[in-house]
Amino acid sequence: MYPSRPAESTLRSALFLQPACQGVTPASLVTLDPTPPRPGAWIHGQSPRPGACSVSQATFCCASSGALPVATRPLVLISDDEPLIVSSFARNARMFGLDVVSDTTSERVVELARLHKPKVIVLDIHQRVDGRDLLARLKQDPETRDSHVIVLTGVEDQFTRHVCFDLGAVDYEVKPFDSTFLMKVARLAGVDPYVPLAAAHAAPGHTA
Repeated sequence: MYPSRPAESTLRSALFLQPACQGVTPASLVTLDPTPPRPGAWIHGQSPRPGACSVSQATFCCASSGALPVATRPLVLISDDEPLIVSSFARNARMFGLDVVSDTTSERVVELARLHKPKVIVLDIHQRVDGRDLLARLKQDPETRDSHVIVLTGVEDQFTRHVCFDLGAVDYEVKPFDSTFLMKVARLAGVDPYVPLAAAHAAPGHTA
């Protein structure tokens, strides 16, 4: 059973009006350093321009604002060739207690999945590399097959939907994504989505 959930207006304002981290540039939140972190160490990121916040800074900022502690935040990998989709997903996923690593080329998704062992992989199938091939590789690789894969696409196609489920996807979602989709990702990652949202709503400076 979930704890008492906030009113829908509270959920909407927490998700869409309250940034995950004040002053953090979304583009700086979505690329992790390929070096595996030491146990208990920060996950470091590369800032896209001088003065931008790194992933480690963003994670600390979010954790200190009332979301889940850094050590308990599950990791989600998103592979999508649309930067706006990636930055929007990364920003809002943090409202649900998740950390995010991304691939916008479709060429590193398997490598990143093997390296970071994400709980959930959000995979756009219409990229430079066919997402169905990537899905098959992810589910056949012993190092990545335990990650839940959600297919994200701009086109509803029943045949492709069935193919993706046959290949091992747990869900097939049509863009644009919404808060229901983010809650689904959070649950698959093992997070109660209402807890981080309620914490963000209660954080100092939040206005409904």
